[in-house]
Amino acid sequence: MLENFSRVALVTDKYATSDGARKGMNGYIVETYADGRYEVEFSDPETGVTLALVAVSEEDIRLMPEPDDTEETD
Repeated sequence: MLENFSRVALVTDKYATSDGARKGMNGYIVETYADGRYEVEFSDPETGVTLALVAVSEEDIRLMPEPDDTEETD
């Protein structure tokens, strides 16, 4: 079972038409349901605006590492 606030990537296009969530989009788990599904919020990385909020099965997502926020200095 994955934890809330885990970063995940969508590995299917089955939510593209109905919810606007396309394969390859990164999002965060915002809720875990008793039936084993996860509510995942996909948002624009630049603006933070929510693009899709979808309840998915674990096989529809894969865990992703957090982006490296370290900036290089000259």
